[in-house]
Amino acid sequence: MTAKDTGAHVTSTAAVEMRVEGDVDEEAVAYLREKVDAVLGRSGVPAVSGAVRVARAVAHHAERP
Repeated sequence: MTAKDTGAHVTSTAAVEMRVEGDVDEEAVAYLREKVDAVLGRSGVPAVSGAVRVARAVAHHAERP
């Protein structure tokens, strides 16, 4: 995926917008949604709304002398 909005993801207790930037695959986004749902689906957590931003950047490695 490149910088794009994957849209709002609504569960029974939350409406969370997932935004990804960089080289993030669908599998990683699905994993993140699963984890966010698990946290927000716990009993006692009030209904929330908001956005989660995920950015994957390339790490440049310098050669050692």
